[in-house]
Amino acid sequence: MANSLYPLSNDPKLLFYLGDTAAVCSQLPEGRFSLIHSDLPFNTGKVQKGSAGAYADTFDDFSGWLTTQVTRYKALLAPNGLLALQLDDREHLTLRNVCDAVMGPDSYRGTVIWHYDTGGIAKNWWSMKHQYIVLYSLGEPVFHPDAVPTLPRKSAPKKVINAAGEERVYDGDKKISSVWNVNWSTTAPERVGYPSQKPMDLAQTLIAVHTNPGDWVLDPCCGSGTTGFAAHKLGRNALIVDKNPQALEAAQRRAARLS
Repeated sequence: MANSLYPLSNDPKLLFYLGDTAAVCSQLPEGRFSLIHSDLPFNTGKVQKGSAGAYADTFDDFSGWLTTQVTRYKALLAPNGLLALQLDDREHLTLRNVCDAVMGPDSYRGTVIWHYDTGGIAKNWWSMKHQYIVLYSLGEPVFHPDAVPTLPRKSAPKKVINAAGEERVYDGDKKISSVWNVNWSTTAPERVGYPSQKPMDLAQTLIAVHTNPGDWVLDPCCGSGTTGFAAHKLGRNALIVDKNPQALEAAQRRAARLS
């Protein structure tokens, strides 16, 4: 399949590259991207289907595929860039092992757990309502603490004395930690029917905290383009990639709806 570039917006730039992700990434300028964020294929061994498209989520050698991908992502990261890749319980340890091998274990910056309550409840086992976003960087990544979302404190204001003997008052909202509770309703207006679509809030938080206006964001397995649209909304440039023409069609419909 030939690689083809489709602009979805001009200012800021939002570009959809239709083609094989490894082939596309091999053509991109090294050190360009401040954030590489993607909801990767989960290797379920099934065809993932939705009203707006379908794709085969099956690999003969998923670890080998991941190694090729992460090797290319490493070259594309800016010196202060962050790699943020998402998987569920099936393969997130495989991803960790691959990233440690390619990026180096000292490049590991932690894992964000996305928890959600929506969807059905299992009758005979625990309902797995979380996914993992593993974070790696080669240098010190951008971090804007003021962009970290907050939640109201559950307890009343209180005074404490810290180890230095200083009095502190804990009041007001509290910043979220590494466990993010973001529900994803089956009737959410932003849903477009493409399988495995994720909520904009996930990508927007990563982009707001870890990039600056005008930076470039890459999603190499973009589906219907959530990361790209989140970047565009926050004044960042984005290049999003997928080999499925149905993903391009879904992203084009989203762009038309927002224009």
